[in-house]
Parts: sequence; C-alpha cells; structure tokens
Amino acid sequence: MKKFLFFLFLLTTPRLSPAIEVGDIYYSNKTFNNQLLEGLVPVGIVWQVNSTKDSGLIMSLEQPGSKNWEKAQTYCRLYQTRGTKSGDWFLPDLLQFFPINKLQQQRVGAHTFLHLNDKLEKIKSARPLKNDTYLTSSDYAEDKNFAVGVKLSTGEIAKVKKKSRNSFRCMMSF
Repeated sequence: MKKFLFFLFLLTTPRLSPAIEVGDIYYSNKTFNNQLLEGLVPVGIVWQVNSTKDSGLIMSLEQPGSKNWEKAQTYCRLYQTRGTKSGDWFLPDLLQFFPINKLQQQRVGAHTFLHLNDKLEKIKSARPLKNDTYLTSSDYAEDKNFAVGVKLSTGEIAKVKKKSRNSFRCMMSF
C-alpha cells in the first residue's frame, strides 16, 4: 500500500522541466516550469535559451511605462522582485533582445510574440508585451543620439531617439 501511495504521489506532484523552454515561468525560488504552479511566486518568463537549454534570459513580468533610454537602463539596473535584487536585471542589448535562441529559424516574430503573451496572460501579476518598438541598450552605430529598437511582433529593427520615451522590458540571465 505504501508503494502504491508513493507512486501516486510521484504521478500527481508537479515536476520542474528538465530542459528549460522559451515561455517557461521563472519563480522566486529559482525554479522553472511550463505551468503556473500554485504556492510559488512567478517573477519572470523565459525569453531565450541556449542550445543545451540550461541557461538564457528571463524577461520581467512587469511592463513599465515608457521611458527614455537612460532612464530605462537605470530602471532595469535598480529593478528587483521577490527572489531577485538590484543589479540582477538589465536593459538587454540588441543580440539579447532580438534572437529568441541560437536557432536562426526561431527569431522574434508574430508566433513567439503571441506565445509569450499567451503565457503572460495566465499570470495575474504579469503584463503583456505591447505591439510596439522596444528599446535595447545598444547604441545605433552611426549616431550615438539613437539606440537600436526591436518591434517585438515582427522582429523589425528600428532606429529610436534616446531622448524619446519608448517601451522597454527588463531581463535577467539564468
């Protein structure tokens, strides 16, 4: 009987995903799961993973108001959540923001944008991504008064004025 109960326990206990996937939820206890788990505090969603699926980037659940380039960088550097501290988060550069992972065919685009927003919609404390151009920490090569931006719904790269207010999202490495 004890063996049966233990087996039943194993079948019904939520398990953490061994391979982390884009869209998995990151929790304050530093665990990941592809489902919203009761009793755990979600603090981010996986934005990008490496080829071995054991490291990458987490996007914050919060969608801050628009800010200029300098204020967005400061905001992300000071950002903290339960289980994280100031300095853990940053404004991503172009290479961190643009590719969802190392595979060329899985770049930012409508499918990934919708997938992440579907996941974010299930988390009460999360805000969806905007159909907007997001700031990166990367300077625009030809003019330092501009930064590189990425329109997340299409993957289109844009030149944005650093002094103008734009959407942004903080990220953290894992």
